[in-house]
Amino acid sequence: MKSLSDNAASVHPAEREGLRGQGFAFHDRCEDAARLVASWDTRMEHASALARTIARL
Repeated sequence: MKSLSDNAASVHPAEREGLRGQGFAFHDRCEDAARLVASWDTRMEHASALARTIARL
């Protein structure tokens, strides 16, 4: 995963499906980019779980 801007990242389609398969949701921006979105009340354990999962990609 490579950052494209402050709100988008380059994500290989297989990585996207892996993340979705683990229950993470995000918006596809184009074929190789996704926008990861959080709300102001996102719980730290959810953000940490996403960060750990991304680190394993």
